[in-house]
Amino acid sequence: MAQKTFRPMLTYSDECHHAASNTAVEVLQKVNARYVYGVSATIKRDDNLEKIIYMLLGPVRHKFTAKERAMEQEISHLIYPRYTRIVDTLESKKDVNKAFDIICKSSLRNEQIEADIKACISNGRTPVILTRYKEQAKILYDNLQNVTDYVFLLYGNNTDKANKEIREKIKHVPGDKV
Repeated sequence: MAQKTFRPMLTYSDECHHAASNTAVEVLQKVNARYVYGVSATIKRDDNLEKIIYMLLGPVRHKFTAKERAMEQEISHLIYPRYTRIVDTLESKKDVNKAFDIICKSSLRNEQIEADIKACISNGRTPVILTRYKEQAKILYDNLQNVTDYVFLLYGNNTDKANKEIREKIKHVPGDKV
């Protein structure tokens, strides 16, 4: 007797930039769906494995930039360049990670960021600071503790439980403080 196989009509991959991982590749190769969709904010991978994603999910069908979304929602998309005088005396020009490390640890640059945050707060705004560098996040967090009543640090060095507790605290910030 022939074995019955299940053939789904649709395979949907959220955060499909992860589709190039070994586990996702193994699963997607075995699924024989009629329709295959992948959604991601950034298809570009640091390890240059985008071709695997295209092989498994097909070509990009639609692109939507943050600027287009902001225009659609009538939100201003503003960029304010901030220049710092950071000089690399270690000659790390050939290593971008060393350059990023110098920038993130620069007290001059972090003081400038802190001044901008304080200005936002004094103008009644609620700043959100995003950085991919955990050490810089911690430095800014520590330095801003006494500036306002509500300073939160969500990042990978916290446990899932700790981040969940922080998210709950954020939800309970009074409306006039947000």
